[in-house]
Amino acid sequence: MVDTGSGPNGVIMALNSSGGLDTAFNGTGYRVDSFAIPPSTITYFDGVTVQPAAGGYRVIVTGCTFMVGATQGRGGLVVAYTSSGQLDPTFGNSGVVSTATAAEFYKVALETDGSIIILGYTYFTNPDGSIYQQGIVGHLFADGSVDTSFGTAGNGFALLPELEGPQGWMGLAIDPQGLIAVAYTSGGQTYVARLTGS
Repeated sequence: MVDTGSGPNGVIMALNSSGGLDTAFNGTGYRVDSFAIPPSTITYFDGVTVQPAAGGYRVIVTGCTFMVGATQGRGGLVVAYTSSGQLDPTFGNSGVVSTATAAEFYKVALETDGSIIILGYTYFTNPDGSIYQQGIVGHLFADGSVDTSFGTAGNGFALLPELEGPQGWMGLAIDPQGLIAVAYTSGGQTYVARLTGS
């Protein structure tokens, strides 16, 4: 469970089968974290999934860091926690991956090989100078490194087609064939896209 309404911090909570806080996670059942990646001042958590791991599991959380009121300087965020509620040192930079390629990651899904698909948005500027959001899909290996073979730009990310204007309301899943299914709106219309995993 993640909480995006805690001011400058992201909150993640682990619940037991009866709905109470699982105190095996960080001793309290929750963590409050702020990843102040300059010049960011705010951390949001948006998406979460649980990944089997040796001796337990790990929790993958997605979101962003940003400065209040700024459209530039936002960074997509992926964080990995161990089942004991600590940052996973085997993932990214001491448990954290951030990238200016995306402004925010809303959704996360796992592939069968343990790699990670993330869905969010980035900003693009129209010829008239107006700024819109455009969907972006990324592929990380299980250790948090970016799979640069994914997408066509050589940076591990693929943009969703800009069909009718600004995009939003996104959904993400991996189908039985290992293909990436994405649902999103663009200019008031709803679209479904399917991408390969590499």
